[in-house]
Amino acid sequence: MASTILIVDDEALIALDMEAALRDDGFVETIEVAGGIAPAIERIGRGGIACVVLDADLDGESARGVAECLRTQDVPFVVTTGYAADQLDWLGDAPLLAKPVDPKRLAAAVRDLTWSGGG
Repeated sequence: MASTILIVDDEALIALDMEAALRDDGFVETIEVAGGIAPAIERIGRGGIACVVLDADLDGESARGVAECLRTQDVPFVVTTGYAADQLDWLGDAPLLAKPVDPKRLAAAVRDLTWSGGG
């Protein structure tokens, strides 16, 4: 059974804040961080991912490729961004959280994904 929550964000401090927010909210699952597109795709390919928190912009590049990889692997994900939903033509039905991300909304979104398997 997949048990790892993967946070994909190129800003290490933001990723650490999100990890801390999830821990503070009671998440005991393994939480890993990938800081870019290549490390994220590599980690997703190894399997065992329950859900992903995906920054829409990774070092100036669209996270579209990561989202497509997640969809191919049937891994649910939530997108975090400063952009509006209509600026992300690859978003599909993935939930969207505006940055700066509210810790309670982040925890609720991850909980919804891990319980429902949606995304």
